Amino acid sequence: REEKITSLFRDVDGKRIGIPNGLELVELLPFWVPFFQELGFNVVLSGRTNRQLIERGLEIAGADTCFPLKVIYGHIAELIDLNPDYIFIPSVITFPKGHPDFERSFFCPYSQTLPYTTKANFKGRIDPDRIIAPEIYFEDGLKGLTKGLRPYLNRLQIKVDDIKRAFHQAWSTYTDFKRWMVKRGEEVLSRTSVPVMVVVSRPYNGYDLEVNLNIPKKFLELNCLPVPLDFLPLPVEHLIDDWRSMYWYYGQKLLAAAQIIAKNENYYGVYLSNFACGPDSFLTRYFQELMGGKAHLILELDEHSGDAGMTTRCEAFLDSIRGSVKKGVCRRLDEANLIRKGRVIYIPQMCDHAHILAAALRNRGVDAVVMERSNDESLELARHFTSGKECLPAQVTVGDMLRTIKRNDFDPKQAAFFMASGTGPCRFGQYYKLHRIVLDRLGYRDIPIYSPNQGRSLYDDLKGLGRRFIKVCWEGIIAVDVLMALRFRRKPIERIPNSADSLYQRYLNRIIHAVEKGDSIYDIIKSAGKDFALIETVGRKIPKVGIVGEIFVRSHSFSNQDLITRIENEGIEVLLPPIGEWFFYLNFTRKRNCWWRGEYRRFFETDLLDRAMRWIANRIYNLAGLEPEPKIDEILDLARPYLHDTFEGEAITSIGKAIDFIKHGALGIINVMPFTCMPGNVVSILLKRVKDDFNVPILSIAYDGLHHPTDRIRFQAFITNLQQ
Repeated sequence: REEKITSLFRDVDGKRIGIPNGLELVELLPFWVPFFQELGFNVVLSGRTNRQLIERGLEIAGADTCFPLKVIYGHIAELIDLNPDYIFIPSVITFPKGHPDFERSFFCPYSQTLPYTTKANFKGRIDPDRIIAPEIYFEDGLKGLTKGLRPYLNRLQIKVDDIKRAFHQAWSTYTDFKRWMVKRGEEVLSRTSVPVMVVVSRPYNGYDLEVNLNIPKKFLELNCLPVPLDFLPLPVEHLIDDWRSMYWYYGQKLLAAAQIIAKNENYYGVYLSNFACGPDSFLTRYFQELMGGKAHLILELDEHSGDAGMTTRCEAFLDSIRGSVKKGVCRRLDEANLIRKGRVIYIPQMCDHAHILAAALRNRGVDAVVMERSNDESLELARHFTSGKECLPAQVTVGDMLRTIKRNDFDPKQAAFFMASGTGPCRFGQYYKLHRIVLDRLGYRDIPIYSPNQGRSLYDDLKGLGRRFIKVCWEGIIAVDVLMALRFRRKPIERIPNSADSLYQRYLNRIIHAVEKGDSIYDIIKSAGKDFALIETVGRKIPKVGIVGEIFVRSHSFSNQDLITRIENEGIEVLLPPIGEWFFYLNFTRKRNCWWRGEYRRFFETDLLDRAMRWIANRIYNLAGLEPEPKIDEILDLARPYLHDTFEGEAITSIGKAIDFIKHGALGIINVMPFTCMPGNVVSILLKRVKDDFNVPILSIAYDGLHHPTDRIRFQAFITNLQQ
């Protein structure tokens, strides 16, 4: 493969453009090399990964990200030393779908945000005008590439017709390259009798011998044939239906490889993963499920991995396959998106808005109950069924489900669980699959998990409950947002302790009751605004702190270790993004994706609904005497200098909201996230630029369910800084 790529390079008498040899660019070198050469550029590739390059990447990384992201920063640093005219660092968002039923084929968040984190981490080391960073949707072919490169036409001195010609030439080279790999694989496999170790990995792990500690050589020395999965004819389009909701491009390939390995007696899977790889915290579990009892090896690689330890593990694995099962039975999963009546639906208590959802469902005749608040038992139970690598919200919600099952009044024949899903690129859309696996393992295959998709189909999935459900639920959600904002303003300055909390709880109960009955909440909110204004206060000015980050952790007091209470106990007012903001953001992405796909009816339906939701929200805020929240477009505009809105998810709203809070008087920002959260780490890196631009202290905290003394020390230092 490496020889084949080297043969693509030719001398071109033009400007030099550098390409870092890491992340998804390793996969796409057979495209980008001929593409830029056809445009008249001399392509400069960073060299092979070595220890010195890795050390440089580690110094630059700026967050506890996955190993491959740290490695590519080393490659970018090397390119800067080589001083080409331009450095190509694209945001490659999607790849062509392997099957029409697939929702998307995303590259992971770190790949998508590479140009933005590079600009943050290399600030002052390279002229930003030398970075070519288009947003590219390969699922849209030439159109998806041209749109991304259009802002760079003048800088690169190329025309749209040039891109068209170069694209067709490069895509033909790339597809020929992929076909050659499969043909070469068939040639080699046809004349081998030794065990075949299928290296199940992303290209930047499998083909980088420094990163993978030369795993192929180790297996060759053990008389086995290591074959990268790209050299097999992967039937991605034949992924069994249960797994077609896999929205990561590499996830689709890895699971397709698992099906081939499980069915072939002479194939064994060697899965190369990385510490802090977000997708793999779920994919390795799915891989095991699809292997169906067949022996396999999962190796986790990072900057601390040792060569001797890997050799020992490879030897031990070969010993384990002797006499083991030769074929596995691929695991199937059932999915249910539409909520139906007839069962008690248990809803996770992420925040008080969960009570609104339950009340709105009861209003439509669906028996819905909010699960008890999470506690230490939740995590303790979850650890028996999770690896600990999944993000904290996934583990907590699994534990809450298990606690509910243990209740004396729990009837599995009458029960169902609620866990919304998504279409990526972060891990949230995988939670319900983990829940399904756990329930099945416990013997509860007949308990459905209702998982309406928060992506394009959200309102379609909810239509079965009627438009009245959406209206009643939305009014309740905004009412709780407003109630929380009223409480935040008064809590730190109340003269009589617990005045704000008791008033908040009283009005929360009234709102829940009104939603369940289908009554108006407008008079309740108007009354709440007046009553909170009457709370006696100490009459002193206090500092404000904005909390941004992953929506579950920032809203869930157990997961964030009572962060809001701890801040308020210091006499500081908390600013927290409302839950309603997330739904306006979903409307934004849904409208954009529908327009791009030509789904104009769905676009206009969403646009009308969005306008109605905005009108309702503004009315409720005004009744409470509060200024309405800024429109989602305004939040995205604030974030755009740091992150493009083509990267979907909470990262851009966190950046935008942090700046909005600063403009509204916040003296500091706290960014919270689950440990190894990909969007959270991206936000952590980008907030360094925000900190420099606005000269405010910013603290990022990653939660994993454990209490870390260093986090307490960092928090206290941050608070002291604000108070001074």
